[in-house]
Amino acid sequence: EEEGGDEEDKVTFLEAAGWWLDDVGINLREEDENVDSEQKRKRRKKAREERKGPPVSQFLNRLLGLPQKHQNILLDYFMAIHEVIVKQARADGTYDEGITILKGR
Repeated sequence: EEEGGDEEDKVTFLEAAGWWLDDVGINLREEDENVDSEQKRKRRKKAREERKGPPVSQFLNRLLGLPQKHQNILLDYFMAIHEVIVKQARADGTYDEGITILKGR
């Protein structure tokens, strides 16, 4: 057995991130721990489809309430996910560039 504790004592990134976000008022965890994994999967899929969760501006604002180290970790994770989503949307032709400035003559 390695030094540093048992495998059971280790915390996953998502568990730690959940605790950090809870600390600043963003709760992304399942409400009912007795729900089976298939129901949880369906709820997560439905939430993704409905884009539930705090607005990006609220999420970024709340990150400021965390220690710098946790801010950096969560922001890196957020940006990695964002890049994948944008890349996929561009490939699908569904990416909206937002406001476009048109130059006159």
